[in-house]
Amino acid sequence: MIFFPEKRSRKKFSHRVPAWEELSGYSARNIAFQGKYLDVVKYSLPAVEPALAGRKIVFFSDLHWRGGTASEREILAEMSKFISEIQPDAIISGGDLISFASRIKSAVEALKSLPAAPTRIAVHGNWERAKKWISDFKWKQYYREAGYELLVNQACPAPPFYFYGTDDIRVGSPKINLGNTGQYNVVAAHSPDTAINAGRLDILRDIKLILCGHTHAGQIRFPFIGPLMASSRYRLKFAYGNFVHSKTGTRMIISSGIGTSCLPVRLFCRPEITFMEFVNGV
Repeated sequence: MIFFPEKRSRKKFSHRVPAWEELSGYSARNIAFQGKYLDVVKYSLPAVEPALAGRKIVFFSDLHWRGGTASEREILAEMSKFISEIQPDAIISGGDLISFASRIKSAVEALKSLPAAPTRIAVHGNWERAKKWISDFKWKQYYREAGYELLVNQACPAPPFYFYGTDDIRVGSPKINLGNTGQYNVVAAHSPDTAINAGRLDILRDIKLILCGHTHAGQIRFPFIGPLMASSRYRLKFAYGNFVHSKTGTRMIISSGIGTSCLPVRLFCRPEITFMEFVNGV
């Protein structure tokens, strides 16, 4: 996360913003698990086809692993406890796994320590992508060692889901080229700005769910006010929350993430992972 928005191209896709309607924000979080260090925020999503009913996805982002501090170990333990209890069908790491290249090996061990799932995938964040001396091939090796498949503008079919992971928008070159796969298409993108960038109706029409992090929900929030700034071209519009596209029905969920960046503190902004469960009758 970088606190200040990118003003240079903020207006480039501004005409696409009004179609995104906020369904719920930070104050309306449905907390399924509240630990000492970590919240789990649950979203109940409609099972639009029978095969989706009961399926579960866990998404976490912005770990910014610093090497295994006491609070990081506690957060990891709480994540492991919850994941073991719900046994998700898929676990998605949404980028910014580390802040410093010297912590890669330790971060790999941290990911390895989390419970397994039938599908485990990851996408780049801006912190990884900015380390140009580390190739995508090497990053894929690191993630495979941890039990995850890194997707860089790539797909991972896992029926009834079809997962697609984009490159980072700030430092990389994200592309979304799904088409109608006949499955429930889920896109993992580090920043919500990627969804706006790819916001043509012909693209969004094929996407059911987009999962993002990056903004840290502002990281520093104030009661009744919220965050003062967030790392987005669209300022606070997409700092956090559950959104739906009014024309395509595409849902976008933006997590507050786990770690910290720039300032090593969170204020009225709990670390979280998100948990999506597909249910009938929603």
